[in-house]
Amino acid sequence: MFIQREAKLSSNRWSAISRGAALGIRISSRKARRHYGVAASVPFIDGVHPLKTRSLNPYTGEARCINAIKWFIEKYEHVSEDKPISMAFHRMVWINEGLKFRTGVVDCDDDEPPEYVGGASLGQPCTAHCDLTVIPRELFTRKTNAAGKPYYDISYNLVMTIRSGDVHFGVEFQGKNYGSAKVQYAHD
Repeated sequence: MFIQREAKLSSNRWSAISRGAALGIRISSRKARRHYGVAASVPFIDGVHPLKTRSLNPYTGEARCINAIKWFIEKYEHVSEDKPISMAFHRMVWINEGLKFRTGVVDCDDDEPPEYVGGASLGQPCTAHCDLTVIPRELFTRKTNAAGKPYYDISYNLVMTIRSGDVHFGVEFQGKNYGSAKVQYAHD
C-alpha cells in the first residue's frame, strides 16, 4: 500500500529518497531543506562582481564572472515528482575536444545562499556526468574565434526528475532527449 505524503529531504541528502521507497512510501511532493545549484560562468559586471572572479573567455574574449552559483531549487520550495527541473547549460569547446562534462551539484543549508562557490556552507551531494557524444556534431553551432580557431557553441539542458527512490538526470538538446546523465553521489 502506498501512502501519499509530503516529506522533507533529510540531512542524509539524496539517500533519504531511496530509504522511503524501500519502506513502500510514495512521496508526490517534497519540501527542499536546502538550496541546490551549480557553478556557472556569467558575464562580468564591473562594480557588481568581485575582481577575483573575473576571467576572459578563451573562445569569445568576453570578461566572465567564474564560480557564480545558479540556484535551481530554493530552500523550502516544494518539489514535485510530476514537474521535472530543467537547468540550462551553455558550453563552448574547441572542435577537436571531447564532449563529456562533469557538473557538480552544490547545496547550502543557509536561508540566504552565497552567490559564489567557495563558501564553507556549501556541500556537494552529487556530480552529473553528461555525455554529449551521442548528439550528432553537425547539430552544434560552429563558430570561429578572433584568432581563427573553430569551436562549438552548445546549449543544452540537464533535466532532473525526482521520483520515489530515484533522482534521474537526463540530457536534452534542441527539445530532444539524448539519454541519461550518469550521477555519482557523495557519501552520506
